[in-house]
Amino acid sequence: MSDTFNNPNLKGKVAVVTGASRGAGRGIALVLGEAGATVYITGRSVRGSTTEDLPGSIEETAEVVTARGGLWNPCALRPHCRC
Repeated sequence: MSDTFNNPNLKGKVAVVTGASRGAGRGIALVLGEAGATVYITGRSVRGSTTEDLPGSIEETAEVVTARGGLWNPCALRPHCRC
């Protein structure tokens, strides 16, 4: 068994990642973007209005995905949104 992970080629695939402002969701969004997927980054924290004053926003995650060569679409989720 190998200790390394080889990213699959996900070019042309679409992924939706919830909770992508920070933590595991952010990490998953970054790896999917690096692998070539178009990532819909969702979360409640947007730049200038983060959840519970925690660091991180969907825009910040999107910027890192872009810097690593991925494509993204940020989608802010609001508690009472009827989307």
